[in-house]
Amino acid sequence: MENDRNASQSPDKSRALLNEFLTDVFHHILKFEEYALWQQGEGDLSIQEMHLIEKLGPDRELRMSQVANALGVTLGTMTVAADRLDKKGYVTRQRIDDDRRVVKLRLTDKGKEAFKAHAEFHMKMVEMILQGITPIDEQTLVTALMNLRDFFKGLDYRKLKKERRPGKKAAAKEE
Repeated sequence: MENDRNASQSPDKSRALLNEFLTDVFHHILKFEEYALWQQGEGDLSIQEMHLIEKLGPDRELRMSQVANALGVTLGTMTVAADRLDKKGYVTRQRIDDDRRVVKLRLTDKGKEAFKAHAEFHMKMVEMILQGITPIDEQTLVTALMNLRDFFKGLDYRKLKKERRPGKKAAAKEE
C-alpha cells in the first residue's frame, strides 16, 4: 500500500493506478449499497429503485418525466420502476387533473424511511473517506470528483445505448 501512496510515480503509472482505484471503488460501493439495502429494510429494493427514491427526495413531488431525465432513463423504464415501487409501498402516483397524461410521484412514509437510511449510509461513507486528510486534500478530492461527475453528466446514456459499437454490424453480417 505504501507504493500506492508514492507521489513520485510516473504519470502513466499514476493514471493506471487511479483507473484501478476507480474501478475497485465503484465495485465496492455497489456491493456495499446492495448489502446496506438488504440490511436496512425489507430487502425488497434494488439499487436502481433506491436511486429513484433518492432522486425524489423526502419532501418533493416530481413528474415521472423529471425523474426519468434526472436518472437518464426512458419514460417507459421509469413507468415500470414506479409501478414496482408503488406496489411495494414506497411511492404514490397521482395524475394531474389538468392533464391526465402527467403523473407525479411522491415518497410514502416507507419511502422516506428508506431515503433516510440510505442517506445515512452515504454520510458514513463520506466521513470515512475524509478521515485523516487535510482540508487542502479534501478540496482537491472534491475538485477531482466534480470533474468526474461533469464528465458523466455530459454523456447522454440513451444516445449511447442506441449507437452501435464498432464492429457490431460487421459481426452481425458475418453470422
